[in-house]
Amino acid sequence: MIYLLLVSAFVSISLFEGLVLIVLLYTAYLMLKGEIRPKGILGLPLVMYSVPSFASSVAYYPGKAIERSFFLLSYFYGQRLQGRRELLLRINYTLLAFGFLLIPVLLWKHYTKGEISLLWGGPFEVSNFYSLFFLASLSLLLYKKRPVYVIPAMLFLVVVFFSQRRSTLIGLVLALFMLLWLYRHKLSKRSMLGVTFGVLSLILLLGVFFYYKDPRIRVVFEKGISLETLDEFSSKRLYNLRSGLMVIRDDFKEKNLFAILFGHGINPAERLPYPSVVGGYESVFVVSEFTERGLLGLLGVLWFMFAYFRRLLVYRLDDPLKIPFLLMLCVHLGGIVFTGFWDAMLPLYLIMFRMVEDGS
Repeated sequence: MIYLLLVSAFVSISLFEGLVLIVLLYTAYLMLKGEIRPKGILGLPLVMYSVPSFASSVAYYPGKAIERSFFLLSYFYGQRLQGRRELLLRINYTLLAFGFLLIPVLLWKHYTKGEISLLWGGPFEVSNFYSLFFLASLSLLLYKKRPVYVIPAMLFLVVVFFSQRRSTLIGLVLALFMLLWLYRHKLSKRSMLGVTFGVLSLILLLGVFFYYKDPRIRVVFEKGISLETLDEFSSKRLYNLRSGLMVIRDDFKEKNLFAILFGHGINPAERLPYPSVVGGYESVFVVSEFTERGLLGLLGVLWFMFAYFRRLLVYRLDDPLKIPFLLMLCVHLGGIVFTGFWDAMLPLYLIMFRMVEDGS
C-alpha cells in the first residue's frame, strides 16, 4: 500500500487522495481488529487539529471537509510499517528514481508552457517533492558512503532553487540544521564546524540567488523598508495579516464563540467582509490557522510542532535511511510559518514519520 501511495503522490492528486481514503479506512479496520493501536506522539495533536477543521469546513466545503481534517489521521497507518529496514531502503531508492524521472517533465513544462510544474500542481509541489528527493539522496549518500550520490543530491537541490519557493527553502535549511543536530554524536568538532559553514554558505547563496531572481526581494533594497515594500516582499501577506486580525477582532467583539473555537472554515475571505488576495488570510500561520480553524485548531498545530521538535531533539539517529522519514515534516513545518499547516501531501509525510519515530 505504501508504494501505491508514494507513486500516486507524484502522478495524480486525485489518485493520491483516493488512496489516502482507502488507507484511512484500512487503518480504522486494523484498529478495530486490535492489530494496531492509536499510538504516536503526533496522534492527539492531529485529533485536536482535525476536529475543528472538520466542524468549521463542513458547512461551506463539505467535499473537502474530510480531506482537510481526518485524512491526517492516516498517520496511524505508519505503525503497521515499523521495523522494516529493507522497506526504508526501497522507498529511498524509489524517491531517487522519481527524482530523475520527473526532471524531463519539469523541463518540458518549463520550455513549452513556461510553467514550473510536474504531472500536477505548481512550483510549490516541485519544491516540496525535490526537497524530499534531496533528503533521500542525502540518506543514500550517508548509508552507502559512495560519492556518486552527491550528483543526484546536488541536482535535486538545484531544482529546489529553481522552483523559487522561499517557504520551502526556509524549511529545507531548518531540516539541514536538524540533521546536523542528529549527527552531533557522530561528527568531530571540526566536521561539525565544516558542515555548519556549508549550511551557512547555502543560506548566503540563497540570499544572493533570490536577490537577482526575485523582484520582491530587490524592491526592499531599491525602495527601502516601508509598509508598501514589505507587503510586496511578502506577496501581500502583510495585507492578509491586517485583514485576518480584523476578523479575529470582530469575532471577540461580537462574542462569536463558534468562530473563536472552530474558525470560519476553508477560504473564509470569500464569505467575510475583509478582503484577501487569496481565499484565506494566508500570512503568519498563527493568524491563518486561527481564522480558518479557530483557537482549538491553532492549539493543535502548536502542540504538533512542540511534540515533533521535542522528539527530534532527543532522537538518536541509528540509521541514515531514516533521514527523509524524519525530516520531511521539518521541511513542511519550517515552510508553514508564513502560510498554513495543511498540505495535500501531509498524510504521506505523517505516515513516513510514524514509520520511524519509535526507532530510537
